[in-house]
Order: sequence, then structure tokens, then C-alpha cells
Amino acid sequence: MVSDILKTYLSKYDHNDDNSAWFNKLKEIADEHGFASDMKAYKANPESFKGNVSDIAEVVRIAVTGRANTPDLWTIVHIMGEEQMKERIQKYIK
Repeated sequence: MVSDILKTYLSKYDHNDDNSAWFNKLKEIADEHGFASDMKAYKANPESFKGNVSDIAEVVRIAVTGRANTPDLWTIVHIMGEEQMKERIQKYIK
């Protein structure tokens, strides 16, 4: 499941997206993989989902940084650069 989420993330990733557009894509990925993109829906009916959008962000965060807790992930990726981010994610996919 993790590699599928990361593959979807890479296919949707656009380094030119602002933070809002980037997060909306994380929500799309959540929906596509059976996770809740809406926290209200998740809290109302958690058993209907595998998790929520924050779980999707955590998968990406760990693949990119190796840590579960970091500053803003969008900012980290932009400081790191697109190529390095993609290389790190590819290591998790393989």
C-alpha cells in the first residue's frame, strides 16, 4: 500500500504547485486509496476509511525525510528540490 501511495504521489506531483494545490492533491490521493480527505467525514465514520489525509501526508513525509515529525512538508520539499525528493521516494518504492 505504501508504494502505491508514493507512486500516485509522484504521478500527481508538480513542483510549481503552491501549498494549497499540493495539499488538494494529497486529498485526491487519500480518496483514491480509500482514506478520508475530509476530517469531518473521518471523525463521523472512521471505520469506513483506511485512515485520513494526514496518514497520506505521513507516508510522504517519512519517505522524503525519514522522520514522522517535521516542519511543513511542502516547504521541506521545495527547499530540498524536486530531484532529491523524487530520489528519496523512489528508494521506498523499490
